[in-house]
Amino acid sequence: MPLDGVHTGEDAFSSLCYGAFETETLMATATSTSSASSTTPTTSDASTTTEAAPSSPTIPNFPYPVIKHSADSVAGYYLNETGLTDVAVLQIREFESESSADDYEREFQSVIEKFLDAAVKTGKKKLIVDLQGNPGGFVVLGADTYAQLFPSIKPIDKSNVRDHLGFWILGNAASEMYSNATKTDDESDEQYDTVVYNTLAYQSIVSHQFYDFPDFETYYGPYPANGGNFSAYFQTNYTDPGYTNFQDTGIIITGTNNRTGFRQPFAAQDIVVLTDGFCASTCTVVSEYLKSYSGVQFITVGGRPQTGPMQAVGGVKGSQVFPFTRLLPWADLLHSPNNTFSELANGTIWEDFTYEAALRTLDEQGTGGVNGCNHFRYGEQTATPLQFVYEAADCRLWWTREMMYDPTFIWSRVATVAFKERKGTQFNSKYCVANSTGHPTSISGGWKAPWLGPQDPPDNIRAGLKGWKLQGKPLEALSPGHSTTNSKQTATNSPTSSTKVSKPTSPPGDTSDKAFDDDAVVDDIDVGGTDIDGLNVDSDELTSIKQACSSYTGDAWLVRVICGALNGSK
Repeated sequence: MPLDGVHTGEDAFSSLCYGAFETETLMATATSTSSASSTTPTTSDASTTTEAAPSSPTIPNFPYPVIKHSADSVAGYYLNETGLTDVAVLQIREFESESSADDYEREFQSVIEKFLDAAVKTGKKKLIVDLQGNPGGFVVLGADTYAQLFPSIKPIDKSNVRDHLGFWILGNAASEMYSNATKTDDESDEQYDTVVYNTLAYQSIVSHQFYDFPDFETYYGPYPANGGNFSAYFQTNYTDPGYTNFQDTGIIITGTNNRTGFRQPFAAQDIVVLTDGFCASTCTVVSEYLKSYSGVQFITVGGRPQTGPMQAVGGVKGSQVFPFTRLLPWADLLHSPNNTFSELANGTIWEDFTYEAALRTLDEQGTGGVNGCNHFRYGEQTATPLQFVYEAADCRLWWTREMMYDPTFIWSRVATVAFKERKGTQFNSKYCVANSTGHPTSISGGWKAPWLGPQDPPDNIRAGLKGWKLQGKPLEALSPGHSTTNSKQTATNSPTSSTKVSKPTSPPGDTSDKAFDDDAVVDDIDVGGTDIDGLNVDSDELTSIKQACSSYTGDAWLVRVICGALNGSK
């Protein structure tokens, strides 16, 4: 690997970042992706395409389903084991696929609808919702999945975003564009702005109590909470078909518009959710609906080799991802000659809000993004985002050899634990890991909505072992002096509602509004922990760079800095 000619950061990126693409190629990819028909905001960063591969009748390593999605995202099964023939399994592997076709969302909705209908008609009384390995996806599909299970309960979100200069500039500009679009005869202009500028334009969202915002200033606030300034609480208007069914490639959410008259297929106590800790974004939003609004209990499988509880949801609990391809039209908006607020960015970091940062991160599929919205429990009063809340599952299972080879084995085990051995909300099964059930943040431990539960993490939350089983180094138990202390999470402000303090008559100045200012980060958690020593294992790429450094004799300062840092590492 030659290092001659590497003098700047750009040189290093071009030489050392394998698979980096030219800006022109990335721009074409990003532009085509951001303008594709499937522009509904998601909580994952999977890309979309209109081409669909021929569908297999089964999902690899799974039995024949009653019905499944052509992209293998969702499928339905019946258990055949004696005593469990009244159990149905709704397996949701993702809420978005990299091979999503234009009709992906409609097929997703249809598969769930047909399966639930068939399950009821064939006498199934119990339901396992399998969310193992679910990374998230389209928000509207998560809302619709819950609405099909509980059609009489509204899937209400409660989110906010941090206030800063960029949000002020973009939000005002997007709101102005939205207002102009409503004055045209072409409804597609308004629908486009609803989707592309969702969360920016105040007209594109509603309050968490489903009221329209009168103007952007009311939406922006600022509303102080926990040492920072935030927007008002809001949610996406899932009743708006212009948003959920943009360009007729999405869906109408169950229970809204012309999709009414549905009956609840299973009682809440006859449903259990199965996770393996890998559940993020839309998956976490659906999990919040199921637990907080309907009282559905959770069983999780896996975890570290120790007893005690485990969280059912281990992924990010933000309520919406902004894919990098979505940020590109936002960058256009910031620098648009029609943006009357763009001058406010002069002399600030927002001058640098351009394509470049996103394009350097995008790959050929245009993936990448940032989860930009906090998610809160509806009715909870401490203004604590769910991302910072500990929530234990109701029961935790160990993985067994049989589960690795036969998915029906774990489904049968879960059905036995939840529907045969559970008494009320109490799990009494021998299969629940010792001390894993009855935690006060779980329904089995007496938790009730909208409480967060005591935020004193259990004793096993941090590692109890030092070292790793690499290169023969054994695992060693930490000494008693290294035991962790209980940590408490305390909100510095607990408003009963999002209370507006003042309307900005002018945008926040650069000196008082820094998105990454230390004052914008509040750390109210007193954590006692230990350092876990690991071993550095070089990748092939890092080994190659180190070898190049060992033979480099030039005087390029950047190369010398990089090589010096590498030579000083373990």
